[in-house]
Amino acid sequence: MQVRILCFVITSPINLDKRAIHVKKTWGKRCTTLLFFSSEANTSFPTIGLNTSEGRNHLTAKTMQGFRYVYDQYYGEVDWFMKTDDDTYVIMENLRYFLSSQNTKDPVYFGHHFKPKVKQGYYSGGAGYVLSKEALKRIATTGNNPQFCNQDGYDEDVDLGECMERLGVKTANTTDAMGRSRFHCFELEMHLFGGYPDWYYEYDANGAKQGVNSISEYAISFHYVPQQKMYALEFYVYHLRPYDKDEIARKLSKQIRVLCFVITSPMNLDKRAIHVKKTWGKRCTKLLFFGSETNISFPVIGLNTSEGRNHLTAKTMQGFRYVYDQYYDEADWFMKADDDTYVILENLRYFLSSQDTRDPVYFGHHFIGKEVKQGFNSGGAGYVLSKEALRRLSRTGSNKQFCKQDGGQEDLNVGICMEKLGVKIVNTTDFLGRTRFHCYTLESHLFGNYPQWYYVHDANGAHKGTDSISNYAISFHYVKPQRMYELEFFVYHLNPYGIETGHQNLNQPANVFNMKKYLFSEKVAFKGHV
Repeated sequence: MQVRILCFVITSPINLDKRAIHVKKTWGKRCTTLLFFSSEANTSFPTIGLNTSEGRNHLTAKTMQGFRYVYDQYYGEVDWFMKTDDDTYVIMENLRYFLSSQNTKDPVYFGHHFKPKVKQGYYSGGAGYVLSKEALKRIATTGNNPQFCNQDGYDEDVDLGECMERLGVKTANTTDAMGRSRFHCFELEMHLFGGYPDWYYEYDANGAKQGVNSISEYAISFHYVPQQKMYALEFYVYHLRPYDKDEIARKLSKQIRVLCFVITSPMNLDKRAIHVKKTWGKRCTKLLFFGSETNISFPVIGLNTSEGRNHLTAKTMQGFRYVYDQYYDEADWFMKADDDTYVILENLRYFLSSQDTRDPVYFGHHFIGKEVKQGFNSGGAGYVLSKEALRRLSRTGSNKQFCKQDGGQEDLNVGICMEKLGVKIVNTTDFLGRTRFHCYTLESHLFGNYPQWYYVHDANGAHKGTDSISNYAISFHYVKPQRMYELEFFVYHLNPYGIETGHQNLNQPANVFNMKKYLFSEKVAFKGHV
């Protein structure tokens, strides 16, 4: 069934380039019809100019006039009508899914439900709200009468709620079958962690809940989304995929054993390391933390080294030797990461499924430099050693004549050591040339916010944008703790309805058949996804 939705966005002349353009370039393009309303007409953008002054005191006028314009011009062309702000982000597939079970002939509207001020409650303006055809007809005709509805004012969503109640337009529950919210008047981070303003606990009709389990996997909207975050959301929702959530991922998890060891420090255990432990780290076959001090309760393995960036090489070299001595036979691959690295283990296992751990190789975000002919892999993005690479690094590499044991730049020192030991760097881009390991945040790689040195040293050309990042990305760096939980939500919980995760064959064609050795015990049907 086709669900046609007109989206109209309230904006202003000063926000066209700051906000509205980013709605237009992201989620807005999935609306059946997209309109922007402002106090001034702009034919090039375009915006529809309304007979109202600018400012928050006139949001009610903008909204009421906008609905009348939509009724006059588009009533017969679509089924549903959504009003949003210019800093709202909407997942249209999930909105259509929700509306597919509703009847647009009913006098109803939907959104993030607030309970005070209006007997039946009203919907948050920032989260966006959606009107049926019957609701639109009533508000654009009878609602045009000032005796029924305020025509201007500051509290647009309250004014509209009072108007709807007088017109017999009903609110309706928009939570999913598990009571989780779909529309959200704040950005995801706040709904995950709480920290709501005091008024929200009184207003929210769903109990002002927080956490992953309070948010529907088919969430529809979030508010207060900055411009760069809109593009990050686009990538998370429509591009980034954990490699097949079903039987293949489970089989790879058992067959491709990855030991992750994370470099941390005493002061960062509660600031950073604990969040690795609670998020992506739990998907490693084995997870270890190394620091300068032992902490039995966390636990952290204490190494014979001082704290500080000047001793990252010592931490890393000693860490690899510890792993070799204690866990060599318990894993197939060995990944070193920082405590602000985020790793999608399913995608790492998929990539490694076409590699041979008996080869002397290591993988990561490839840098080039005059100090080492083959280059080296970024420490922050994380790098992965085969069993043979670990053996060489831990045995011959412990000799000071071959490899530096402390001081300097850790990832460069490891790279120089690897080259001397005959351990090769292998290309980690996907079949489309897109990067898997990333030494910066997603936003940096989307927008190219790179320091000057990066253009000199990045082996893949310092590309930027969605098309430069693999859908099956493995790692990002400089990820703040709260962002780790956001990534968890987007990667493992949120589903844009009707867009399957599936998988693409993005390993090199010559290596694809190597995956069969990990899947020999059972035939698995591959779901196509392009």
